[in-house]
Amino acid sequence: LHAGNVDGVRSGLVHARRDILAILPAISQESYTRAYPQLAKLAMLQELEDVFRIRCELPQLKRAEGEPLDFAELHKRLRWPERRAAAQGTLAAQEPLLSVRRQLALLLGDAPGAGVCW
Repeated sequence: LHAGNVDGVRSGLVHARRDILAILPAISQESYTRAYPQLAKLAMLQELEDVFRIRCELPQLKRAEGEPLDFAELHKRLRWPERRAAAQGTLAAQEPLLSVRRQLALLLGDAPGAGVCW
């Protein structure tokens, strides 16, 4: 994504989603504790896909040439606070999610947003 390889990223996201969805029927028979890590991976993949779509739309999101992105609009579209509230509250569940979000926020040029993910 940093290098601008849109087709490669799109292909990787499709393969990752297919891999995770392939095991969903099997983990649906497992306990919540055993199934949750796979569901968390699916949630992180969705966040990657959301940022990928936004990243592809960056030229349209800039108000005028040279002006910064409207981070308030980005935050509204990403819905990270709502998604975090729905996630399991343990450190083991939150840390990978917040780590991914830090990287995604930095990728979008949102250093304050990355700071919130600590």
